[in-house]
Amino acid sequence: MYNGDYKDNMKNKMLYFIILAAAMVLSLSSCDANSSSGSSDSTPTNGLQASEIPDSSNSSNLFAPDSGEGTGADTDTNTNPDGDINTSTDNENSNVSDSENNSSQTPSPNETSNVENSEPSIDGSPIDVLESIIAEIRSANIWMPMSMPSAAAPIDERRNAIGLDESDYAQYVVADAQSMAGITTQAHQIIVYQCIDESAALQVKTLLHSADGYNPQKWICVYPEKVMVVEAASYILLVASYSDVADAALSAFREIIGSTGEAVTFWEYAVE
Repeated sequence: MYNGDYKDNMKNKMLYFIILAAAMVLSLSSCDANSSSGSSDSTPTNGLQASEIPDSSNSSNLFAPDSGEGTGADTDTNTNPDGDINTSTDNENSNVSDSENNSSQTPSPNETSNVENSEPSIDGSPIDVLESIIAEIRSANIWMPMSMPSAAAPIDERRNAIGLDESDYAQYVVADAQSMAGITTQAHQIIVYQCIDESAALQVKTLLHSADGYNPQKWICVYPEKVMVVEAASYILLVASYSDVADAALSAFREIIGSTGEAVTFWEYAVE
């Protein structure tokens, strides 16, 4: 009786240990399986696969975080491979470069002030220009015969007075003004023509010093010492007078206008 109970107890204990050992084996197997599964599914570096990890040696694959994302902010900061933030931008550098290039190409005020305007600049009627020329001659203390008031040449006397017939005048000239000596024994006349444009002025200049143009011998028994014609833009100056008066008129015309074309002297009379 005693031996039977003892054997039953031993069997029960052996069964308990077998069940406990089996449970421990199952528990250890489950832990190993979970551990193995966790190591194979782990993802490094912020959820990127190993093949997707950026190469730190290539700076083109590195991007600075956009601090303005979602707010509309726009930043120009760049991150270099060492992780430093570069706050200088290419736009600033390009602006500095453009400023330096522009400053080297822009002439200084001294350079621009030394550039002379050679283009004729004149404003006024032929009478205004003529009166200015006469005033300049007198201020230079050049003797000049007493003259009639400056006025336009009469229509019926234009051919003899200013050397143009009606058809040429109508085609090329806008207005004219003349100043003549008060007595016919003094050969003195200054004329200013205002033409339609510069090409018309050149044409009138040619007509005046041609053989059929202005007549230096129209005075009675006297002749002018010098007859010259010159153009400036759409204006023409013709002087038939004493040599020093003609030269002074040309200088005054150039001073008033700024520059002139080539002066043509087509009559000179030597006084004995």
